[in-house]
Amino acid sequence: FCSCTSWTTVIIDGTNLETIGYAAFRSCTSLKTVIIDGTNLETIGNYAFGNCRSLTSITLPNTLTNIGQGVFLSCSSLTSITLPNTLQTIQYYAFADCRSLTSITLPNTLTNIGNNAFYNCSSLESITIPSSVIIIGNDVFKGCTSLTTVIIKGDTPFNNQASLTNLVNSLNSLTRS
Repeated sequence: FCSCTSWTTVIIDGTNLETIGYAAFRSCTSLKTVIIDGTNLETIGNYAFGNCRSLTSITLPNTLTNIGQGVFLSCSSLTSITLPNTLQTIQYYAFADCRSLTSITLPNTLTNIGNNAFYNCSSLESITIPSSVIIIGNDVFKGCTSLTTVIIKGDTPFNNQASLTNLVNSLNSLTRS
């Protein structure tokens, strides 16, 4: 949709829709609201909403299993998003440079968070990673300068380490609670 620069709202209501294709709404710079309803949508393709700088609200269907790479890349007005309880994969750079994103709810069905998925989400303050996640990529939270709390639910590599009092990475000292 290369002439979408003046669109402010998109409502997708189609029962046969399974995939939103590569860069389908990329650079729709005035797009504020997206509602995806009444679909069988399983995948949002790479960069589908990339650079939609005015996007503040998106409603995702309860059939979605995969968010492709860079889907919401540089959606700098997006402040929060609730992901459906069917989502399994967030691919790399999916939410990168969403600098206004303050909260995101990760579902208990999520298994894979790709490299740099939340890169430069500088307003993100806290996140809870559900126990269903088995793969967390590199630099997932790099540039998240406001991130103060990361909660990892369920089993971690540090379970039953009663003597562990501090976990130190190359940048910060983290205290175990």
